[in-house]
Amino acid sequence: MSGATLPCFRPNYQFLFTVLHLFREAWLQKFVDFGNDVGLMKFGDVIRLIDRDRNELTDGELLRTMETHKVTDAVAWVLRRTDETFHTGTLELLAT
Repeated sequence: MSGATLPCFRPNYQFLFTVLHLFREAWLQKFVDFGNDVGLMKFGDVIRLIDRDRNELTDGELLRTMETHKVTDAVAWVLRRTDETFHTGTLELLAT
């Protein structure tokens, strides 16, 4: 449709939204008990976002946003598990 728009998150916030949902589902026992815990596809989403939005995620704004909202530890937890599972370098990439 001509002129139609679709609202969406900026890349930094889409990344944080995805990573923090993965963290919540992996960290909180109630999600495991209900069978809503983390599958490998959710880690794949993180990897795909990094591949797609690498420039925006590594320009320093993401790190500032994580520090402002005090979510650095949760994001690091997810990225460390991503790196351990898939032998990626996401934690190092986003820490620079």
